[in-house]
Amino acid sequence: MAFETFTGRQKVTNEPKVSILKQGNFNFNNGATRILKDKSASYLQLLYDKETNRIGFKPCTKKTPGAYQLRESKGGAQISGMAFLRHYQIPYKDKTRSYPAHWDEQQQMLIIDLE
Repeated sequence: MAFETFTGRQKVTNEPKVSILKQGNFNFNNGATRILKDKSASYLQLLYDKETNRIGFKPCTKKTPGAYQLRESKGGAQISGMAFLRHYQIPYKDKTRSYPAHWDEQQQMLIIDLE
């Protein structure tokens, strides 16, 4: 059997995505972070719609009750989410999951659909 040289690379996308990490954090890629920073977000409130199984991230410019500080990094940004995920019994411990995100102009928040 002959060896093959792998020449591919990991595909990097600027399409907005939010990942739920195994540690219980929400990770926002550069595309999602750009949307949040355009809204002057320093903090995010977390919202959950049980009927549609969607999570909303509402930007705040200052510390607001229930809001989490947005921590920026080279690859995007992150917030803690373990208490939120546990409260709504959203699975996160078994593997990291990524979801496409979109900005909802009417509700003024970034939304992911967990379905």
